[in-house]
Amino acid sequence: MDSNDNSSSKAEASQLSGGLTQLQGTIESFIGNITGAESWKVAGQQAQSAGAQEVEEAQEKASKEAREERLHGKIDSLKGMIFGDAEKQSRGNIEAEKAEWKQAVKGRHELPEVSSERIDAKVKTAVGMITGNKEQQNEGNREAEKAEWLHG
Repeated sequence: MDSNDNSSSKAEASQLSGGLTQLQGTIESFIGNITGAESWKVAGQQAQSAGAQEVEEAQEKASKEAREERLHGKIDSLKGMIFGDAEKQSRGNIEAEKAEWKQAVKGRHELPEVSSERIDAKVKTAVGMITGNKEQQNEGNREAEKAEWLHG
């Protein structure tokens, strides 16, 4: 397991821990409402708030890590494009894509919006990679980058 996977699992554990704390608070509030015990109600509300804050902090951390990984991938892709290294450009694009989806799943929980132009270009890149057609792969990479900047 590399360091990125380790930090991601810590973020997941924090989201899990926060969710469990929220659940504990819900149960305590429920008991307080049933029994009329104000101390249980207050403790439940505090636990719910603490759990929600922990979940939010974990999501923010995961989003930040994913943004940094995505930037690193984009830089590698740019280096590959500048130096004519299609493999490095493709690896950078793949790293950036993985980070974009990581942010969606572990961070803000929203799927990335991808334009049809970007999807078409990604397919062209993949076909070029599979068939060994470097020209098609490079063209797909360029089109995908352009589509991402113009359309998302």
